[in-house]
Amino acid sequence: MPTRPGRRAAIVAGLRTPFVKSGTAFKGLTALDLGRIAVSELVQRCELPAKEIDQIVFGVVIPIVQWPNIAREVGLAAGLPKNIEAHSVARACATSLQALTAAADAIATGEVDVVIAGGAEALSDVPITYSRPVAQAVVSAAKGKTLVDKLKAFCCPSRRPSPSTPPGSRWGRAPRRWPRRTASRARRRMPGRTARTPAPRGPGRKEPSATR
Repeated sequence: MPTRPGRRAAIVAGLRTPFVKSGTAFKGLTALDLGRIAVSELVQRCELPAKEIDQIVFGVVIPIVQWPNIAREVGLAAGLPKNIEAHSVARACATSLQALTAAADAIATGEVDVVIAGGAEALSDVPITYSRPVAQAVVSAAKGKTLVDKLKAFCCPSRRPSPSTPPGSRWGRAPRRWPRRTASRARRRMPGRTARTPAPRGPGRKEPSATR
């Protein structure tokens, strides 16, 4: 396999936190906590001056809303200078490898000299997302001025059709056609309604009343 042109990049040190089952020893830690622990320990073991670090490339498999750029957050949490460039990557289960190759490319092209690359994931703290109706209800509740207004956002959701609602449907549901026999039974059972009198089935049989 031909090598890429440019300078030679080398991995000089590395470490990781132990792998444990989710919901056990690390259940109180987030992906940011795990990244901070690993980076802080790495810098201390290598006795690497913080001013020599040019870039931080980090990634997480499941994006976290609180930390959209986890590379920046890991650097700040580890006590590294704010002027260090940091960006995040994502490539499913190969996120850490993607961070490593991105760092190697930056070194090979001469953009930087020293890079900290890695990834973090905490399955004990997986971000839980909600459907769009629930998200809209939360936003509406936040705008409510009283407790009643906030509760109405969840108890009385808007029934207006969305732009994606197909024509002819009602509130996102396709129209339902009842069988003729079922509709006739429903009309007969409603008070104050007049139902059609069925024809007698045999001689001498009394016809039922048509009004209920």
